[in-house]
Amino acid sequence: YYLQAWEGKEIIFELPWPNDKTIILIALRPIKRNGQVIEVVGSTVDITERKKVESELSATKELLESFIKHNLDAITISDREGHILQANKAYEKIFGWSSQEIIGKRLPCVPDFLMEESLKNIQKILT
Repeated sequence: YYLQAWEGKEIIFELPWPNDKTIILIALRPIKRNGQVIEVVGSTVDITERKKVESELSATKELLESFIKHNLDAITISDREGHILQANKAYEKIFGWSSQEIIGKRLPCVPDFLMEESLKNIQKILT
């Protein structure tokens, strides 16, 4: 990596250090003058905690996606305006609409006169 930095390429990589319990991010940055590399500046940052949090977040995301996908209850995920972003298979089966038909639209099972209240509930959940 060091030689690549001397060739003018910025190098960034992760490395377990020193006993595989710590993960560091290493950056090697060439400093140029008149188009020539005159020095390489290296920096390291301990990213162990960040990697741990990323791993936990990924596991939580997988668990949530599995819960939604395999749930027998109809579940939709919508944005702040009530437009559907995702619907599970149970929703499709119970209401008879495919995900492709409803993605990007407001909940078709909510009557117009209840839509405002539904949107208020979404806002409460998000705050």
